[in-house]
Amino acid sequence: LFAEGDAAEAGSYPRQVADAIRQPLQSYLAIREERHRLREAWSYFFADYDILICPVTPTVAFPHDVERSDFAAQFVRTLAVGDRRIPYLDNLAWPGLATVAYLPATAMPTGALVGSVPAGVQIIGPFLGDRTTLRFARLVERELGSFQAPPGY
Repeated sequence: LFAEGDAAEAGSYPRQVADAIRQPLQSYLAIREERHRLREAWSYFFADYDILICPVTPTVAFPHDVERSDFAAQFVRTLAVGDRRIPYLDNLAWPGLATVAYLPATAMPTGALVGSVPAGVQIIGPFLGDRTTLRFARLVERELGSFQAPPGY
């Protein structure tokens, strides 16, 4: 990430990762307990609903970047969103909704295009409900058809 003694802006992704890696065991255990409480809170939602459908990421597909392939590249890469640039790792917000609480999620294309780029959805299910999200995706695909590559691909 950065060498010992190097400064990273407070709140930045490199600082958050470095702090998480270096956290004391007590902090890790407290965070793990918080994740379990979050999973339990989601269980109340899934008592009434089989799945949650939400975006996969806050952006549509973006060009593949092969300029850098090292781990640190994700910390400096940005993506264009409208007239501004956002950190690449902001794309983890929606997937994090599921993974932070140990919930299964299935991402699938919708067949819709945003501009000329395919759009998809994330299907989140209850803890250990992997088959539920996969089955729902299969049913949607049966009704709406399978993924079709956009023209030119």
